[in-house]
Amino acid sequence: MNDNDQIKKDHPFSYKGIMHAYDAKEIGESIPFWVSIALAVTTLVITWLSSKSFYEILIFWTEQIMAVFPNLLGFNLGGYALIVGFGNGSLLKAMTRKNAGKKSTIFQKLSGVFAFSILLQLAAFIAAFLITFLNKFEFKSNSQITVDSVNALLVFILSFLGFWGLLIIPNLVSNVFTFGQMHHSLLTIERIKSERRNRERDNT
Repeated sequence: MNDNDQIKKDHPFSYKGIMHAYDAKEIGESIPFWVSIALAVTTLVITWLSSKSFYEILIFWTEQIMAVFPNLLGFNLGGYALIVGFGNGSLLKAMTRKNAGKKSTIFQKLSGVFAFSILLQLAAFIAAFLITFLNKFEFKSNSQITVDSVNALLVFILSFLGFWGLLIIPNLVSNVFTFGQMHHSLLTIERIKSERRNRERDNT
């Protein structure tokens, strides 16, 4: 495989590119993913044992996500723009190197995690919006078991997406900090080289 083919293989676009940088294996191994599942299941159990109905908890989740997630999306987009649009050229070039055994570079990984988190939080927001919209129709059913089952499923989905959208934020903060540290490290190296050149010039 020549260089052009390898570059093309390493740089898929759109959603395929996002999953290339942050693939299903990494998602399945991430702590936020499994903690979100556990918390969503816990939410179902607590609701079932409490005096609250699944419908009441569903409405609570939709209200919280509709209120909070637009701000989270703004935070993510700002961080994403910081990494993609305002990085030092030398730094970004250094971040295009792959580590051994990795299929994506550091830059691709940072970018992929941000893009995935935006899609995740957007999915939670859209789900909450659709549930709020459909709730206005006041659908009825003669089977209470059907109503409870549907509401319980929606509570699980929405709480899972909601918890995951929140718990992934520490990873994003860590990525922004890592990006800042790498930038600072590169600037420090450049400063040391510049000072060394000035000393050598003064000594000649």
